[in-house]
Amino acid sequence: PTTASQPTGSPPPGRQHQRWVGSSRGKGKKGIGQTIEWDLVDWQIPLAGRRLLVWSEQGLGDEMLFASCYPELLKLGGDLWGVHPLSDGRVAVYLLDMAGRGVGAALNACRLHTLVQETVGLAGRPAEFLAEINRQAVDLLALGDHATMVHGVIDCTRSTFTFASAGANPPLVLPPGGGEPVGCDAVVGLPLGMSARADYEQRELPFAPGAGLVLYSNAVLDALGTAAGEVADVSALVRLVAESVAGHGLEQGFAAVTSRLFGPAGGGATLTDDLSLVWVERRPV
Repeated sequence: PTTASQPTGSPPPGRQHQRWVGSSRGKGKKGIGQTIEWDLVDWQIPLAGRRLLVWSEQGLGDEMLFASCYPELLKLGGDLWGVHPLSDGRVAVYLLDMAGRGVGAALNACRLHTLVQETVGLAGRPAEFLAEINRQAVDLLALGDHATMVHGVIDCTRSTFTFASAGANPPLVLPPGGGEPVGCDAVVGLPLGMSARADYEQRELPFAPGAGLVLYSNAVLDALGTAAGEVADVSALVRLVAESVAGHGLEQGFAAVTSRLFGPAGGGATLTDDLSLVWVERRPV
């Protein structure tokens, strides 16, 4: 069985803190097969703000801590991220970045959100999950509209993170105890909605207790480049994450990264697109 604790922490005034979305799409309910999503609604919640307890059939428990930074542009976002508890110590997590901005991107994001909910039965198989979402997105989205998405499964029994990417930035896995993040050479498939024939490949990375995971949209790299006064790529984010975590741990690392992007030290980046940064830590119970 999988249980989720109520997220803690206080949202900024006037902002919704979390949503619980189940198979019936009812809010405020927890049930078997539920999807737990904190998307479209949050600005910034610290790492201790969201906790998910995951139990395997062997009775082994892990605590997943989730943090996110999502300052959306124009108050209408085209980014989504969510978490879905699976069986036997596994948790699926995804980040979707809709092309464009404003009302059009927000409406398309809502359409794809519905597809994600309806395809949750494949959530444990990332490549098949993306392929099915893409197959339907080709017919659902207008010509020229598309989205990038990364979807992966954290397996606490096998200590792995298995993922597939549809044109998205590669996820970064932070080794326990620090060190340079891995996953930068991930295989990337076509964005969702571009071709019904698109294929997606899975990759598996170690994810031991104490490991961390970083998912991020393109706007994170844009903000990092603005803060540094130069064009930034994934390698620049890898360096920033490694420096932020070294000697401080994942919780302080997340705070350091967001401070670098938006705080006085970083010059306060001006956004030109929706930005999503999702940070996960695995802690044994």
